[in-house]
Amino acid sequence: MVAPIDVFIAILAANLKLRKLPGSGRLAQIVLLGIIAAQTVVTATGGIVTVQDGQYGISCAPEHPISVYLAQHYAGGKVLEDVYATNIDGEEAGVHFSDIIYEGSGQLWTDALKNPAGTADWVIVHADNINDPVFTHVNIYRSAFNSQFTLVVQEFGKTRLYHRNGLAPLPTRPVPPGMLTEHQLCNDNTK
Repeated sequence: MVAPIDVFIAILAANLKLRKLPGSGRLAQIVLLGIIAAQTVVTATGGIVTVQDGQYGISCAPEHPISVYLAQHYAGGKVLEDVYATNIDGEEAGVHFSDIIYEGSGQLWTDALKNPAGTADWVIVHADNINDPVFTHVNIYRSAFNSQFTLVVQEFGKTRLYHRNGLAPLPTRPVPPGMLTEHQLCNDNTK
């Protein structure tokens, strides 16, 4: 929206013709120029959000071990996950979006929460997170679930990847080039 607003302000300033008071058009243009200058100062002191995200934000987050595992071993099948709760983008690992069962999947989502083994080959869940609908609907601690799925990766933040038992053996591929070093040039504010 910034670019269209800037164009609007420029057109407004160029076409501003207040003839009631002599010099009022010029005064209005100076006021608009002052507003633009103030906006520039505020942006410069606060920082440009898109640049900051690329330097420190989620764009600089290290690759999830789950994404790395999927990149190496995923050979198809539906993945049940709440993307917001787990913060894992399956497409980075080669999982096509149509294979992700998420809260926007309608009836498939509802069915998968009731019976994950009937609809999904993979389950990504943030354990003990009541904001993760997969965790609140699928009891990952029950023996029934653990007889159907095997834990294959557990991340530091309790995010877990389960694979359904009884499927064909998983392939083992090398990690795609750059996957582990993609964000190595990002600034690290944790030091």
